Amino acid sequence: MVKQPKKQIRKLNRKKKGLDASYSDAGNVSGKYGGVQGSMRASGSDEHQDAVPDLARSRMLGAFTVFALAIALAVFGVISIFMPKPEVSQIENRPLEKAPSFSMAALASGKLTDAFSRFYSDTFPWRENMIESSSDFKSLFGMKGKEGDQDVSIHFGVDTAGGKDDAQDAKGGKSGAGAGGTGAAISAGGVASPGAAGATSTFTEEDDPNANNRLTGEGEREGGVIVVGDTALEFYGFSKNTNDKYVSIVNRFEEKYRGRITTAAIVVPTNIEFKLPEKYADLSDSQRKAIDYIYGNMNGGVKKIDVYNTMKKHAGEYIYFRTDHHWTQLGAFYAYRNYCAAMGLPHTGLLSYQQRRLDGFLGSFYNSIGGNSAMKANPDYVLAYLPVVPYKAMGYENSYMSNGFEISLVRTPEEIPAANKYLAFSGGDMPLLHIKMESNTGRRLIIFKESYANAFIPFLTENYDEILVVDFRYYEGDANSLIDEYQINEALFLNYVSAAGSERQVDRLATLF
Repeated sequence: MVKQPKKQIRKLNRKKKGLDASYSDAGNVSGKYGGVQGSMRASGSDEHQDAVPDLARSRMLGAFTVFALAIALAVFGVISIFMPKPEVSQIENRPLEKAPSFSMAALASGKLTDAFSRFYSDTFPWRENMIESSSDFKSLFGMKGKEGDQDVSIHFGVDTAGGKDDAQDAKGGKSGAGAGGTGAAISAGGVASPGAAGATSTFTEEDDPNANNRLTGEGEREGGVIVVGDTALEFYGFSKNTNDKYVSIVNRFEEKYRGRITTAAIVVPTNIEFKLPEKYADLSDSQRKAIDYIYGNMNGGVKKIDVYNTMKKHAGEYIYFRTDHHWTQLGAFYAYRNYCAAMGLPHTGLLSYQQRRLDGFLGSFYNSIGGNSAMKANPDYVLAYLPVVPYKAMGYENSYMSNGFEISLVRTPEEIPAANKYLAFSGGDMPLLHIKMESNTGRRLIIFKESYANAFIPFLTENYDEILVVDFRYYEGDANSLIDEYQINEALFLNYVSAAGSERQVDRLATLF
């Protein structure tokens, strides 16, 4: 037991006696005058006499504040009813809710009030400005810097195109599954080659895409976006296991149809490979090494179309969007030229195409970071090249090819169902697209793709009699039956590098065969 000093004990006793006396006095007043109210009457002080009027004034002020706020909200709500209602969200790249139609059944079920709530939330006045201001405020707490005279900001953990719905279909803006995200980076062990039959590789630990730019931890790389000025770039993470799986799918397909179908593959790099400032190189893995790894392990019978060097050569041109994760159709044309050279196909020069321009495109990156003032001040545009031969394209929302609808491979602004102007190409995304020409080439192609192929497909119309386009993110049928029914003799796996490294998307591709 710790003994307290006598002086401290005496001090505590004095405090206790004073406190007891106070309690005793309070009890005497309470007993004489009947409690607290009696005490107030007995005191006769101005302070106690003013207590009740002050409380009344406080209540009146509170009631007035609530009333004024209610009136302001009511007035604002009535004004908002008559304000023009936007139909699409530029920041979110989606169509907004439309005003619901009244019906007694919808009212009784509660669906009408839910629909009206969504409509009001989507069309709330100055909603886009509020979202953008919120994004600008949040960016103050992110990683920021300078690259020359350009602002640099880094956004980790955002929902980029790799982690969420990627695009929309041709019939009204329905979203579908995304096109792959950044995979896990290679861990610090040795790198074995895939076990696919016929595959060979000279890939070693020294060629590990992470060898010179691995992040700390256990090899995991967090997805994110770096914005340099008005250009956004998505970090890339190499996933050996997933890329091995992708390679094995292509190899199995080539082996199964060897001698009957010519199989080709195009793996497209993204803009970050050519535009990322050197000081931030450690944040993203090497796509050059990743693509070399993928091609190096594919069967010799697969025609591997190198587009990396071509994209690097033209990196100073407008071959990628700045606010979106896709390439432009100019970038797709350069890749198409490489494809034609490898497959022995003629092609029309770019100057022979009629062009269509769509301005004011703010894409998936702009959406994922919640808006950006530099991007908004200098939005992307879509420059599209119209096919040079007659064609008929039919889109299907199921594997049975029922209830098809005719589409244009390059649509006008009026035909696009949302703010996402990349939907101008190939009708957007749908499970199955059938394109028929009367070219008498004897060539019939099937393409296994995600949205990166959409800008590429219109160029192919001059090279084939029929083209089947299978979006493996949506298609739920058996691709083998399509191959047999349409007597396919060529196949193309066309994917951008992040899709080839996305476990979710590669697993979907595997279900087709």
